[in-house]
Amino acid sequence: MSWIGTRIRNRENGRRAALAAGSYLAVVVVTAGVAEYVSLTAGAPIGPGVVLVVITFPTSLPILIPALSGIGGNALDGDVLLVTLVGCGVLQAWLLWLLLRGSRIR
Repeated sequence: MSWIGTRIRNRENGRRAALAAGSYLAVVVVTAGVAEYVSLTAGAPIGPGVVLVVITFPTSLPILIPALSGIGGNALDGDVLLVTLVGCGVLQAWLLWLLLRGSRIR
């Protein structure tokens, strides 16, 4: 029995929470992959990046404030921004797991 499987089975809603968090994380990773692919092949269109920002919105807001407020020198861009937004998605998936997993089964 794996460590992760034990964690999932020891919660009331473990399987459903894992499915929800895993699905959300898959959407974030696929969107980031599409954004990177489009930026490498078509130049750097803003569309897929905006979708990634919308998907990771609550935690991506502090990352985007320097760019939106015109501070500029400290604003993230390119691959660093993409990796940071994926990190925001991982954080949100973990929080989703924590919120949905339910209490421990004895």
